[in-house]
Amino acid sequence: MEDELRNSGIDVLGAVPWGTHFCQFYKSKQDLIDTLVPYFKAGLETNEFCMWVTSEPLMVAEAREAISGAVRDFDKYLRQGQIEIIPYNEWYLLGGTFDDDRVLAGWISKLEQALDRGYDGLRLTGNTFWLERNHWQAFTEYEAKVNDVIGKYRMMAACTYSLDKCDATAVIDVVQNHQFALVKQEGKWDIIESAIYKQAKQASAESEQDLNRAQAVAHTGSWRLDVHRNQLLWSDETHRIFGVPKGKPMTYETFLASVYPEDRAYVDRSWTAALHGEPYDIEHRIVVGNEVKWVREKAELEFDSKGEIRGGFGTVQDITQRKQVENELKVRDFAFASAASGIAIADLDGIVTYVNLACLSMWDYEQKEEVVGKHAVNFFADKNEFNAALKVVLKEGVWRGEVKARRTDGSTFDVEVLANLVADADGEPFCMMASLLDITERKKLEQLKDEFIGLVSHELRTPLTVIGGCLSTLLSERTRLSPSEVKQLIKDGLLESESLSHLIENLLELSRAQAQQLALYPEPIDIKTLVRDTVSKIKRQAPAHRFVTSIPAELPSINGDPLRIERILYNLLDNAAKYSPPGRQIKVSVNAEPESLVIGVSDRGRGLSSSEQARIFGPFRRLENKRPDKARGAGLGLMVCRRLVEAHGGEIWVESKKGKGSTFFFSLPR
Repeated sequence: MEDELRNSGIDVLGAVPWGTHFCQFYKSKQDLIDTLVPYFKAGLETNEFCMWVTSEPLMVAEAREAISGAVRDFDKYLRQGQIEIIPYNEWYLLGGTFDDDRVLAGWISKLEQALDRGYDGLRLTGNTFWLERNHWQAFTEYEAKVNDVIGKYRMMAACTYSLDKCDATAVIDVVQNHQFALVKQEGKWDIIESAIYKQAKQASAESEQDLNRAQAVAHTGSWRLDVHRNQLLWSDETHRIFGVPKGKPMTYETFLASVYPEDRAYVDRSWTAALHGEPYDIEHRIVVGNEVKWVREKAELEFDSKGEIRGGFGTVQDITQRKQVENELKVRDFAFASAASGIAIADLDGIVTYVNLACLSMWDYEQKEEVVGKHAVNFFADKNEFNAALKVVLKEGVWRGEVKARRTDGSTFDVEVLANLVADADGEPFCMMASLLDITERKKLEQLKDEFIGLVSHELRTPLTVIGGCLSTLLSERTRLSPSEVKQLIKDGLLESESLSHLIENLLELSRAQAQQLALYPEPIDIKTLVRDTVSKIKRQAPAHRFVTSIPAELPSINGDPLRIERILYNLLDNAAKYSPPGRQIKVSVNAEPESLVIGVSDRGRGLSSSEQARIFGPFRRLENKRPDKARGAGLGLMVCRRLVEAHGGEIWVESKKGKGSTFFFSLPR
């Protein structure tokens, strides 16, 4: 096979044997056409299977057009599958990654298919314009493998490299991995060997000088590490930053010795993580003589085809001055920026010059630039109210009050403002500073508490009034009452006392939860018995409703506080009775899930809207005037249920549709 010569189609090459692996350095699209079109024309005409892997600047359509104009009956070759012209990403970057073993195995597979189909061998080319730095090392190793094995096969390979994308080091890598290189000189293609190394070295020296100047201006050095040799190469600027004279042998250990002692463990951990694929972009301190500097380091690591680390290239930037400025700004701004309340500064005309993060958050802005430079009046609902407060600050030096503020979406909220006039060292006012506190929730909570107190007072007085009336009647009218009337009065008083006791227990449970003193006393519980007993109790309070249960025959025992679980169920049943018309069915269901028991209480009431479902478990929430009897509850039951369920490690939720009733579920872990 070695003696069999094939027409290369390229005049300067002539006939070459199978196993030829050469490269071409090109400057333009026409350079590629000048060599590759005759190269493949010769292959097609001598019964070879041809593979043309394209990339910029000569893409698939352009390559096909160029060769079709030079090869007679080219469409015939294309139809019979003697030539394939495909883009690089369908060959080199399948799945978005480059795998040298896969690509090399692919060429051999293509050759085997070609031989099976009666072709003499495989003629191929691949344009490397797509190569980026992160692929370069793996591709270099791939080229070396191709160079080592291609002589064993009936293959001919031409690899094309753009001179615009190859630095001196890349040119040397390419030449080393090919038998020879084609370069156009004075308009003619020539085979270049040792001469190109001289040109590359000269270009590399000039490039290095320019790089050193650029690094000095940017205070950014570079380095390269050979892991296997533990050899660290620094640029001139890197030596200057670290204060290490040029010529001193450098290793990873000598670099680590320059790191500030308290930062060494962090740097070493970061580098170790980088060796396992983590990004390496860190800031740390170094010691240069008696001076401590800050540097930022970034690196890109290089791995071989087996995923083994080969080395890395990185940059180091002196950021000492930047850190000093940052620290000064941090000290100055810390008090403002970290304040829980909003802080804003405006000039004497009312133009905002500074706002802290809390202030931005209150007004729902993301960037300070959206606020700074605008008049403060734009951020308040009542301009007259704001202007009046501004006049007071400018005249008296201070103003405190509550105003309505306006967010970006037009919504308003209550804010408490303390504004002061700030004077310079000469006593002349130069700006205004305001501390702002969003009191919307506080005002809502105060309103809720006021309403709650009124409701609880009503809920407490109602059963007391009934109990007092029953007792008073028994005392004053005892001799004139029939036994059935006496019994009914005692029954009414007992029911109201149970209702009062239930309300008081809910208040106590809420108080314990708010004080974080809610203690559970768990024990094994028979849920079936607990449900039956609770339903029996609620029947006395709601005799007009029909209660049914759906409980499996076999249920696992669970641990829980029986009194608290009974209270959860009682509250849900009590709510269902209150908000369902008389005579409607109320159902209790129990289902065993793999990790919990789920208990549900279903009613046939009016159902809940989406907004009601979202807020029903909140503090002091209630559905005003939605009960059939128009009575109003205290809004405690569901909130207490939520606290008790969560204390058991469970969840509580509601499923409801308007007009079709509601089902409240809660889960208890098994």
